[in-house]
Amino acid sequence: MERTYIYKTLLLLMTIFAVVGCDDSKFLEEDPETFYTIDNVFTTSEQVDQVLATCYIKVHNIYCPYNNYGELNLWSYGMGNGTDVLDVPTIRYSYRFNDYSMINSEYGVFKDTYAAFYYLINTANTAIYAADLEHIMWNSESDKAYIIAQARFFRAFAYRNLGELFGGVPLVTEITSTPKYDYKRSTRMETYQYAIDEMEDIINDLPVTTAEAGRLVRAAVQHNLCQLYIDKGVLLEEEGGDAASAYNKAISYANDVIDSGTYSLMTERFGARKNEGPEFYYATSVTEQTADRTYSSAGYPIEGNVYWDLFQIGNQDYQNGNTEAIWCAQSDYEVYKSDGNLACLDYPAIYGPVFRDQGELILVARWKMSVVLVVVRLLQPLIRVMEFMKINGLKICVIQRLFYVVFF
Repeated sequence: MERTYIYKTLLLLMTIFAVVGCDDSKFLEEDPETFYTIDNVFTTSEQVDQVLATCYIKVHNIYCPYNNYGELNLWSYGMGNGTDVLDVPTIRYSYRFNDYSMINSEYGVFKDTYAAFYYLINTANTAIYAADLEHIMWNSESDKAYIIAQARFFRAFAYRNLGELFGGVPLVTEITSTPKYDYKRSTRMETYQYAIDEMEDIINDLPVTTAEAGRLVRAAVQHNLCQLYIDKGVLLEEEGGDAASAYNKAISYANDVIDSGTYSLMTERFGARKNEGPEFYYATSVTEQTADRTYSSAGYPIEGNVYWDLFQIGNQDYQNGNTEAIWCAQSDYEVYKSDGNLACLDYPAIYGPVFRDQGELILVARWKMSVVLVVVRLLQPLIRVMEFMKINGLKICVIQRLFYVVFF
């Protein structure tokens, strides 16, 4: 009797649970107290500008890579290792790409470069989308236009580079919120034309100069349009089109920069060290600045000049009086010293010939080596000047001189 009662009780409980039990579909529904989307994560114009700042960082990392190997292969892209088609293919095996049998879509040099520019495009698209959100308040319409113009520049700049490097590529002009697998590749001409249209549309929304160093200005657009029309002209020549009109546009945009009266070559000394000159060499710290490491003690006393001034800290930007500077990526030397050397322009270097043991040619190479040694000896003062530039650190990479000694 007692067992029957227990069974009935269990049956009743099971029936109750079956009737009033939880709804699985409701149980699995999420009801988060906060949920961020691209539509509500931005609340101020300053936040949009922070996205734009990321675009500047990405360009800096593409051309001045340091400690960001996950984004770009420094040795192959930034330093150009392995680009010489005359290089021996068994040297620097992992960095070369003159062996075309190795090239495929997964090859790091090409994949990383391709991806780096699309990361830039994605960030620019995000900034453009956020800037147009209705609830974002701007101080003025011109402030908003400037933010959008900078983002559109970065997007067009990326497509210019992608077109030059890879030909036609998919033109992604909006943010992607869902997975997409059916991208269509444009032609190289379509890629160039898109970049041209974008830059010509924003040219008047960028100022001639700006008080903030590193910000985009109108001449940066004009300079890139000059390059784009040269690219277009070359392609039109190949296709039998009207290349002359494209080249004339390139000349026109170049003249806009040259004749603006804003920029000119530096011909006189300037900056805080204009009355100084190079003193020490091979001194990477203050403790190494000893008497035996002076140019005078080595027999090569050197006077400073305007070219030397270009590389001194604080002399790289237009705002510092350098009228050669149109748009400079920023790299603060004081930050570099304080953060463990993680914020600098990487790998300042001197380039020279590479000598190989070519077997039967070794006897011929010996006497030619003596010629090279004479040339290197003559270049030694200049090499030491360049080494001094490295020692003192750079705020921005302005000019890179390559010296080649041809002996075959």
